[in-house]
Amino acid sequence: MTLIVTNHPIRVLEVLTCVRLLVEFFFHAGMATLGIAAWMKKLDLKGGSFNAAKDVQSSLHYVGSPLQCSKGCAVPEQVGQFPLHSGASVACAYLEHVIYAGEEPAILHMELATTLLDQVKLFAAVDPVMVHLYRTRLRNFLRYSDKYECNFLLSRLPGGFLHEKALILSQLAAHSAVLDVYALKLSDDNLAEIYSSTIWLAAKNMPQIVKSDEVESALDIYVRLARRYASRAHTGKCLQPLEHAVDVIRRNFRRIHPLNAIECCPENVSMTLCSNLVKDLLHFTESERRAAIVKRNLLRVQYADLKHEGTQRQLIRYYKLLSVPRLEALGKILRSLQPVVLEEFREGIHCCHVACVGYLFESHLVLQFHVTNKPNGQRIKSVHVHAKSLGNVEDYIHDGEVMLKLLTCNSTGHCYVLFRRLPTRKTANSLACKLRFSVTTDIGDLRVPTEQLQEISLKDIDVQFSPPTNYT
Repeated sequence: MTLIVTNHPIRVLEVLTCVRLLVEFFFHAGMATLGIAAWMKKLDLKGGSFNAAKDVQSSLHYVGSPLQCSKGCAVPEQVGQFPLHSGASVACAYLEHVIYAGEEPAILHMELATTLLDQVKLFAAVDPVMVHLYRTRLRNFLRYSDKYECNFLLSRLPGGFLHEKALILSQLAAHSAVLDVYALKLSDDNLAEIYSSTIWLAAKNMPQIVKSDEVESALDIYVRLARRYASRAHTGKCLQPLEHAVDVIRRNFRRIHPLNAIECCPENVSMTLCSNLVKDLLHFTESERRAAIVKRNLLRVQYADLKHEGTQRQLIRYYKLLSVPRLEALGKILRSLQPVVLEEFREGIHCCHVACVGYLFESHLVLQFHVTNKPNGQRIKSVHVHAKSLGNVEDYIHDGEVMLKLLTCNSTGHCYVLFRRLPTRKTANSLACKLRFSVTTDIGDLRVPTEQLQEISLKDIDVQFSPPTNYT
């Protein structure tokens, strides 16, 4: 198909509108994205030769890139607009749109990468401005995507495309090769250090459970960078390569293990430079030690505050417990269990929220049940819990209970069950519990209030206390 483009703006808009309508038709007809891109590349937009440097005011339509880099990029670049001068340019714009909108198939990513690369080669000897536009889009695509075939693109890259090569190598996690490009071939210390920082932070923030040898290797990237700087002494591209190597170590003591920092120094480093580095390293480690001591002391104070707060809350809880006359004579509390939720609020039936805390005395076990009535529930009376041992031999003998007489709506009360503990038996057992209470309802024509007993099965309680050796 041949579309003729003149220098009249209306004609250009008509052509582009025609292309858009055809794309919509193909899409709704079920044509795959790759097929639409292949059709676009065959378009012949004739309108004379085009040069981006000279024909800035041309009526050809310019298109921007929808790329919004979502990944950490070593060199974020502003994506320039390029003109729709050919079918391949239209295909590039279309593929960018669908890929950056979330298209997943790797074949689309490869199609865009190869199309951009072909356009760069096409304009290499003709128009440097167009080469710059396409290379910029190619680099940003390489930063964004991880679904292209790295080895295939590396084989097609021209020798001078070092930035593109570094981006592809970074996808392969070939950190040493990337540093070779940035530090040795391009001699760009800024790029090398930005890349090192990006890789180190990504590896450092990786969860410990998923760390691998590859991640541990990435944490040593500053050691590799220092060695690259030091190796430039043989190339003559840097006036003070050893000083640069030592400087990057000095500025990143926090990211380099002290032993690795010493080992990565080159053999021909001067004694003065090495001694100064060791002094700085000693000062840094001493500063870190003092900071760790301060942090430890602050954590101790925080722990003491939390322990005091926990003790106060425990004393308040114990005071409420021992204020019950039936429990006051049991003596000192030896152990306590963590609260356990036995019942949640449920719809449909009358229910309460029930939690239990166990307390071990010298001769008794006391189960304290926290019962919370529903906000829209009924008033309940005679609230108590029936607890029974599930074992063949009872380790605890039921010794009474303290009933909650009345529990209004949206309120919390406590009831207790007492067990006498046998000293020779184990302090571990399972108890089956049932919440029992009575509800007052009106029955019959005379509306006579009648109390109905109700029962709710609760979760079993596992009572496990360590044998009390010291009563503290």
